[in-house]
Amino acid sequence: MNEKDANTEWDLVVIGAGSGGLATSKRAAGHGAKVAIIESSRTGGTCVIRGCIPKKLMVYASQLGQARELAADYGWRDQLGGIDWTRLKTFRDNVVSNLEAMHLRNLEKAGVTYFAGHGSIEGPGEVRVGDTVLKASTIVIASGATPTMAPIPGIEHCISSDGFWELEDQPKRAILIGGGYIALELACALQGLGTETHLLVRSKLLSSFDQDIAEHLEATLIKTGLTIHRPVQINEVSKTETGTAVSFTDSDGNVTRLEADEAALVATGRHPNTENLGLGSAGVELGSRGEIKVSSNDETSCAGIYAVGDVTLRSMLTPVAIKSGRLLADRLYKGTETTMEYDNIPTAVFSQPPVGVVGLSEEAARAKYPDAVKVYRSEFGGLLFSPTPKERTMRCLMKLVVHQDTDKVLGCHMVGPDAAEIIQGFAAAMQAGATKADFDRTIAIHPSSAEEFVLMS
Repeated sequence: MNEKDANTEWDLVVIGAGSGGLATSKRAAGHGAKVAIIESSRTGGTCVIRGCIPKKLMVYASQLGQARELAADYGWRDQLGGIDWTRLKTFRDNVVSNLEAMHLRNLEKAGVTYFAGHGSIEGPGEVRVGDTVLKASTIVIASGATPTMAPIPGIEHCISSDGFWELEDQPKRAILIGGGYIALELACALQGLGTETHLLVRSKLLSSFDQDIAEHLEATLIKTGLTIHRPVQINEVSKTETGTAVSFTDSDGNVTRLEADEAALVATGRHPNTENLGLGSAGVELGSRGEIKVSSNDETSCAGIYAVGDVTLRSMLTPVAIKSGRLLADRLYKGTETTMEYDNIPTAVFSQPPVGVVGLSEEAARAKYPDAVKVYRSEFGGLLFSPTPKERTMRCLMKLVVHQDTDKVLGCHMVGPDAAEIIQGFAAAMQAGATKADFDRTIAIHPSSAEEFVLMS
């Protein structure tokens, strides 16, 4: 970046080139704003570099491995060996690098000026990056979040979900600590690739999800070979000659010590990246978990400074960060008034089998409407598993949570193959205010799993 460009005043400076920052900057530039974006790490953020994209590639590889047994049930005789981890890692990392380069090209094409370095608010309308101070009428913070390492004795011997992507060799034995979607997805991927995998969960699996769905998933995962220990209290992590050992106590008071080939992986939550951003001197108010507090239009307590994405801890999902960033840019530079809606946001857990949900869980619905909830439920094996022995059949579970008085569908939940693809369509129906009667009037696609959502009675 030449000195002339650096000293130019900007309409907008964005701190963070992850999903939210990229979306905000490109949309604002498209409206004619002069935009600069600052990134201290790799362009693309958690989703592209160390989250959604590389994770989904690992899931695909794992699913293909698990499909071998199913293929044999159908009569296929070809035998495959184990996974070539080096080849998989090289391919995966190349995809990530290509996407990062694509994002950089797209910023340039959109007319957004890129600054590499750590951005911090220097004063009113000023952001410092290195030796350069950028002056802007508006600042957007989209610095994201980072893995939280739990206060466990010996935690220094563990890696976070970020460290997972640096593993050069496939572990033969793996230990993952956590019960959320990150721990679950990585555990399933490793198990499907042939690693003996143990998942240590403090309390419940997917505690914020519909618990009928979570319990069904847990039973299915155990049947497919994943070892789940819960509820447990982690005592300590220690280094061994060949890897790492984790000691934990179960609900009966029994102490167990497990060993892994690599460092144990901790995925017990994430915290917002708000340190060293100059937020205190700027008067930007933080919440109890260190998140940036914002109004419904994404403005912080300091006029002219906004925040979007994971740094606000509001529905920490890539599509949410993108949507909220684009809407913010539209409000700032197009004059619209639409703000982000946080109800009925669909999401998926790419476990094996996957989970897809949108709307209220049964527990949340009953808490909100104590005497007006009706639940429809369907569990089945699915045509795909027709030749498969019962002990290896992945059974699907689908649920509809309905408001009894209005007939409005409050929640759709599924665990089973293609859950994410199926739920995406039903999320659109719920966004349009669909009722159970609307579902009933819909003609089913047969044979399919999705048809169960319009056939439940």
